[in-house]
Amino acid sequence: MEFRPLAWLRSLHAKLFIVTALVTSALTIGIAYSIVRNSRREFQDYTRRLVVEAAETVETDVVERDPQFKDPRKLEELLESIAGEDRSVFQIDVFQRTEGGKVQLVRSSGDEDQVDWSPDLGAYLDLQGPQNSLVELEGGGQAWKCYLPIANPRRGRPSIGLIRAYCDLERWEDVWKANLHRTY
Repeated sequence: MEFRPLAWLRSLHAKLFIVTALVTSALTIGIAYSIVRNSRREFQDYTRRLVVEAAETVETDVVERDPQFKDPRKLEELLESIAGEDRSVFQIDVFQRTEGGKVQLVRSSGDEDQVDWSPDLGAYLDLQGPQNSLVELEGGGQAWKCYLPIANPRRGRPSIGLIRAYCDLERWEDVWKANLHRTY
């Protein structure tokens, strides 16, 4: 009896097996790629909604409790409870409208001396809703930046201020992992 190791590859069963394996492998890789791509898209959508909701929470609090910005300490407490270095929404800045459509910084969740702003941010006061954009961070990575005008409690009047919030995409992943480890 002669031993022919490659003779099996010439049979119909071997050819069907190889074709099935190739098709299965291609489908698995295609589905995995699709899942990863959709997961990243969903992740970006979720973080965008997260930063908008954080800004809207601050807006609601300002409009209901202190539309004249008379008690910045309450605002600071709110900002510290929503944003911080250990959170995905790492910075929220609140600006008040001043004369001539300009703004001035009222409070920030970060170090107010390090906040990059100018009175010209008043150009965002006339937005009809939140405006989001993906920005590159200095240390690398990306973040959502959201501008949201603070609606005037009196209808038909111009906005009373502006909120700018940032949500770090990479930090969000780290926060999620830390919460997952705490949970399990």
